[in-house]
Amino acid sequence: MTPTQDPELPEEALARRQFRVARYARHRFCFVAALALLGWTGSWHWFPELFAHFFFQYLLVSVVLTALLFWSRAGHWRWAALLATVLAGWTVLPFWLSAPAYEHEQATRLHVLQFNAAGQSAPLTQWLIAHRQEVDVVLVLEAAPDFEASMAALATEFPYRVAQLQEDPFGIALMSRYPLFDAQVVDLIGANFPVLQADV
Repeated sequence: MTPTQDPELPEEALARRQFRVARYARHRFCFVAALALLGWTGSWHWFPELFAHFFFQYLLVSVVLTALLFWSRAGHWRWAALLATVLAGWTVLPFWLSAPAYEHEQATRLHVLQFNAAGQSAPLTQWLIAHRQEVDVVLVLEAAPDFEASMAALATEFPYRVAQLQEDPFGIALMSRYPLFDAQVVDLIGANFPVLQADV
């Protein structure tokens, strides 16, 4: 420091640091809020629905950004971030609340495998053949028509099934060791995006 320079006061250093933190947090908050908004519009189209898978992550990031914005006294931004954090928490709240336990004298613990085949059934088929005793129900996403051969090869272990196999990424298949009741393919949103519904 030269003799002509005045030392920076602690209040000025804090204000400068708060300004930098606020600017950093605001930019990240806008990005996370945009992703969350895309997720909330997922019922309109399948592409924004892809962003609806990460609301728990949005919530965690929003909590941190909100804390930073409050610390940096970022005006209205901190209240907007707090509102977004509450909305993200409200979105994931149903997944935190435990569903009522199903009480039955002969209740059985089910081991469910969900697998995104990405149109390739061979890796899943090989794994299931080696570990077939460990799984009770198998849900396959992006199940292509060639998965029919895999279902036939595993028919002894998983005799109950419902499937809508497709060449596009929206094929889906469900196989079970136990009977499936009211099993059906449901097209909830049209455009050949099938959903499977069944009681095990």
